[in-house]
Amino acid sequence: MSRELLSGVGGRLEIELSEPPERITPTLVNERATPTATILSVHLDAYVFEDGHLRPLRDEELSRVELKRPTVTLRSHGGAVVHHAQNGRSFTVSELLAAIVKTERKTRAESTWFKGVDVHHVFFQGIHKVEEGVFDINWGS
Repeated sequence: MSRELLSGVGGRLEIELSEPPERITPTLVNERATPTATILSVHLDAYVFEDGHLRPLRDEELSRVELKRPTVTLRSHGGAVVHHAQNGRSFTVSELLAAIVKTERKTRAESTWFKGVDVHHVFFQGIHKVEEGVFDINWGS
């Protein structure tokens, strides 16, 4: 059975590029990075959906232990990145969110969508276990 981490947590990945993205067509809001654009920064705005509204995570939610392992491997568009727990034993929600950002910072540039970095699939849809200690980060548009 697949184990999902950060259940109920959503978010949007903000990717700052060296060149502004451009619309794919005039009638769609879909954007693409130009082929020469590089990533300057990556940030994840995480939230939970509660009572019909989005809200930021509370301190007690961020500090909750989410994964009791000394390491975790996160896979995304461009490959896998191994992360080590700060305390050597487990990851909090906040630490896993930071690991997602680190993974994207290292691997997103390897993605291609319309010949550039994928800046369209940026809505966080969870982390799913694919094998022992390895989880895929799922992104939607």
